[in-house]
Parts: sequence; C-alpha cells; structure tokens
Amino acid sequence: MALLGAIIAAVGAALVLLDVLDRWRTTTNVIDGGNASTDFDAELQKAKRRELAAVVGPLLVLVGAVLTVIAL
Repeated sequence: MALLGAIIAAVGAALVLLDVLDRWRTTTNVIDGGNASTDFDAELQKAKRRELAAVVGPLLVLVGAVLTVIAL
C-alpha cells in the first residue's frame, strides 16, 4: 500500500512539475501601465525567475516519492 501511495505521489508530482515548466517556457511579457522607461526585458526575466522558483516544491515531492519507492 505504501508503494502504491509513493507511485501515485511520484506521478502527481511529475505532472505538476511538467505544468510548471510549461508555464515557465510559455511566460510572456504582459505589463499593464508600462511607460517609455520600462525595461520590458528585465520584467520578463523577473517573471521567468518567479515561474522557475515554483519548480522547487514539486521537485522535492518527486524526489521524496522516488526515494520512498527505492526504500520499499
């Protein structure tokens, strides 16, 4: 039963991780109220860094589930 739970956790974490990476890959630069001095490239990079930071949680769950499967 623990093995089944770990496998389900691994699959769920992998799906969330794929979704987060897809969001990071397709992040676009949508800024409301920008003006002539707005550095749109810097804003895009900041948005991409925020999206990439969201990878840590699902990645840790995935690693934990894989280690649980190995331990069982």
